[in-house]
Amino acid sequence: MKKILFTLTVYLFVTGSSAQVQLYGLTYHGGTSAGGTIFHYNPSAAAQTLDYSIEGGINGAYPTGNLTFSGGKFYGMTISGGASEGGVIFEWNPATNTYTKKIDLEYTSTGAYPYGSLTLNNGKFYGTTEYGGAIARGAIFEWDPATNIYTKKIDFDYTNGGFPRCNLTFNNGKFYGTTAGGGAYESGVIFEWDPVTNIYTKKIDLNGTNGANTHCTLVLSAGKFYGITYFGGLNNAGVIFEWDPTTNIYTKKIDLDNIGGAYPQGSLSLSNGKFYGMTTYGGASGVGVIFEWDPVTNIYTKKMDFTGINGANPYGSLTLSGGKFYGMATYGGANGIGVIFEWDPSTNTYAKLIDLNGDNGGLPYGDLVEYDPNPTPAISIADKLVSEVNRGTTEMDFKVTLSNASTSLVTVKYATTDGTATAGIDYMATRGKVIFKPGQTGKTIKVLIKGDTEIERAEKFKVILSQAVNATIADSIGVGTIKNDDPVNFATNNNASDVSKYNNTIVLALQVSPNPAKSKINVSGLSAGAANYIELTDLNGRNLLKRKIASGTETINLSAYAQGTYILRYFNGTNWQQLKVVKQ
Repeated sequence: MKKILFTLTVYLFVTGSSAQVQLYGLTYHGGTSAGGTIFHYNPSAAAQTLDYSIEGGINGAYPTGNLTFSGGKFYGMTISGGASEGGVIFEWNPATNTYTKKIDLEYTSTGAYPYGSLTLNNGKFYGTTEYGGAIARGAIFEWDPATNIYTKKIDFDYTNGGFPRCNLTFNNGKFYGTTAGGGAYESGVIFEWDPVTNIYTKKIDLNGTNGANTHCTLVLSAGKFYGITYFGGLNNAGVIFEWDPTTNIYTKKIDLDNIGGAYPQGSLSLSNGKFYGMTTYGGASGVGVIFEWDPVTNIYTKKMDFTGINGANPYGSLTLSGGKFYGMATYGGANGIGVIFEWDPSTNTYAKLIDLNGDNGGLPYGDLVEYDPNPTPAISIADKLVSEVNRGTTEMDFKVTLSNASTSLVTVKYATTDGTATAGIDYMATRGKVIFKPGQTGKTIKVLIKGDTEIERAEKFKVILSQAVNATIADSIGVGTIKNDDPVNFATNNNASDVSKYNNTIVLALQVSPNPAKSKINVSGLSAGAANYIELTDLNGRNLLKRKIASGTETINLSAYAQGTYILRYFNGTNWQQLKVVKQ
C-alpha cells in the first residue's frame, strides 16, 4: 500500500466532508395522487424535499410504517391498494427515483393491511400484517428480495395474539413482537418467533391492569425489552413496561394518565440512559406530549405539550440525529394534517420545522430514518485500514527516529496485540523489523497486518529496540490515535529480551449495546464537546452517518441499513476510538 495514498486520505480527513445525513420518511396521505409520499428532510438546510408521490390504486396506497434501507434501495409497505386491495411491498431507488411494486398482499393467502415496517435479517425481510391470514387476525411473513418470494410463516389465531401493529425485533436468533389484541384477556400479547424452526411462542398475556393493546415495537437495552401500551394500566391510558426475555418476567413501570400524556402509539427511544417517547393524547391541550422516563429512578417527566398549531396526535416515534430528536405529528399544524418537528432534550426546546400541506404529504404515521444519500469515502486512515484488513491483508508505515543513531547499531521491531490478552498470556506477534546503522537518523517500518487482526479493538503498539537509545516513534500516515511524537528514553533498560519498549495503547471506553443489533444500538462512553462526534461507516469506506455528541449515551437507528458489519467511530476532540457493529 503506497504511503501517498494514506497521506491523501488523511488530507481528506483534515479538510472535512460534504456528506450530510438526512431524514427520510413516509406520509399516509398527500402528494400528487393523494396516495402518500416518500420525502426527506435536510436538517442542515432546514428544508423538506418531496421525492416521490405514491400513485395509489394498483401500485399501492397509504403507507403507515417506516422505510428500511438495503443494497442502495429503500423498502416499505402500504396499507391499501395493490391487485387485491390488501396493500403492497414496494421498493424505491433514491438514485433513480424509481418506485417498484414487488408484492401484492391478499387477505387470506398472505395477510393484509400491514401497519408496521419491514425488518431485515440475513438478507430477507420480515414483518407482520394487521389483518388477514387463515384466521383473519394477521400474520407473520418472510420476503426474499433476491427471489421476490413471499412466504406467510405464522397465522395469528387470537388465542396466541391478534392484530399486530408493530415491527419485529431480532435478538439472539429469534424475533420478538407485540399484538394489539388477542391472548387470554383479549388485550394483546408479547410473542417470540424462531425463523429457523418456525416455532411461535406466546410469552406474556397483557391483562388490562398491566397494560393493553400495545402498538409499539420492543426496544432492547441491557438484555431487557422495553415498551409502551396504548390502553390499560391504573388509568386505562397506557403503561410503560419492562420485560426480561430470559426470566419471562414482565414489570409495569409507569401508569400513564391524561395530565402527563395518554394513549401512546409509537415506541420508546433511548438516549443518555433515558427513554423518550410521545403520546397521542393527553397533556395540557389533550393532543399529546413528549416525555422522558428514567429506568434507573423510574421517574417519568412530561417535557413538552403539543398544542395543535405546533402539531397534534403523534402516532410515531422520536428519531435521534445530531443530538436532537426529530419526529412527525400526525395531525395539527397550519393545515391540520401534520408537521415535522425538532426537539432538543438538553434544552427542552421544540421547533416546528415543516407544516405538511397535502402537496408535500400529509398524515404521517411512521418514523423518520437517518440516511446519507451522498456518502463520501472514509475520511481517515483508520477507516481505510479496517476496510483493508477485512478484505485480507494490508501494509502500513511507521517511522522511528533515533536521536543518537550516528553511534548506534539498533534493531527495531514493531509488534501488536489485539487487546484480548489475559493474565499470563501474551498475544503479541512481531510484525516488522528494521536495522538502524550509524549515520541514519530515521527509518520507516512497513507493517504487514493479516486479515484476522482486530485493528479496531483496543490495540497495543510496541517498538522493541536492541539497545539503549533515545527514540521517537510516529505514524507517518496518521492512523487515528496511534501517534506519539515525544522522545522515548530506553536508557534505563537495554535488554532486548526483557522488551525495552515504547507502548501506545488505545483504551476503549466506547461501548455498544446490543451488538449484534437488529434496529437500534445504544452507544455509551462518550463525552460532549464542540469537536466531538461519532460516525458510522461500512466496510467499503462509505461514511453513512456523522453526528455531534450531545451526551454520554447516544442511540443510533440502524433500521435504514442492510444486514452486515459496520464500523462505529468516536472522536473525542483529540483521539479516535472505534468498534465493529453487526446489524442483523
